[in-house]
Amino acid sequence: MNISRERILGIALIAGGALVGVVVIVLLSSYARRGGVTAVTATLGVILGMLLLVLPQFALGIYLIWQDLRQSAAEDDI
Repeated sequence: MNISRERILGIALIAGGALVGVVVIVLLSSYARRGGVTAVTATLGVILGMLLLVLPQFALGIYLIWQDLRQSAAEDDI
C-alpha cells in the first residue's frame, strides 16, 4: 500500500492545526491566570486564533485527504 503525498500532507496539516490550537489555548489561558489579559480578551484571542490559524489548516488537510480518496477511487474504477 502506497500512501500519497497529498494524504501525508493532509494528515500533517490536521496534526499541526491541532498542535497550534493547543498552544493558543494554553498560552492565552496562562496569560489570563497571571493577569496579563482579561478573561474576555483571552476568550476572544482563542476564538480568533482558532478561526485564523487552526480552521484553515484543518480545512486544507481535510480537502487534501478527500481529494486523494476521490482520486484513488477513480483509479480503482478504471
